[in-house]
Amino acid sequence: MKLAMRYLEQVENIEITTILSFVFFFSFFLAVLFHVLRTKKSYYDSVSNFPLDDGNLESANNQNKKLKL
Repeated sequence: MKLAMRYLEQVENIEITTILSFVFFFSFFLAVLFHVLRTKKSYYDSVSNFPLDDGNLESANNQNKKLKL
């Protein structure tokens, strides 16, 4: 860790990189939050049952065989 800190202390304009990394992280976080809040609850209800529905898995496998994927 000391090696990384020593290297970062020598980098010029380190303030800009920290600000940019924070802005990128915060933008991505807001985009994901926006997507989650805009998605309808019915979509999450149907997707949450995918692992439990045995019939859907078999029909998906049959469709893949027909499409030869």
